[in-house]
Amino acid sequence: MDFIKGDNHTNIVLANVPIQYDLSYNSQINKGIRVYNKKLMEITKEHKQVALIEIDIDRKYHTRHGLHLNKLGKLLLTNKITQTIYTILGNKQNTVMSEKFEI
Repeated sequence: MDFIKGDNHTNIVLANVPIQYDLSYNSQINKGIRVYNKKLMEITKEHKQVALIEIDIDRKYHTRHGLHLNKLGKLLLTNKITQTIYTILGNKQNTVMSEKFEI
């Protein structure tokens, strides 16, 4: 919060925390992640200069063990980052990936 409040003339891009698919949906860690992400969303709505990238990517975009993103998951994440930057800059150009890879 101090960083966001102290830098109100700078665009800030934040990303939420993805769910850990190596744990059950109702695990304490995943519950904490959901609570944290909800608070993060509320904070970013209050500040115009802050953009939030939501990394709610399906299980199929993770490695077999479920903790890390696989190649396609990383591609989707970079696409979201690119889209966010274009939005901030006011540029409506197409991003690197085609729409068939949208989540």
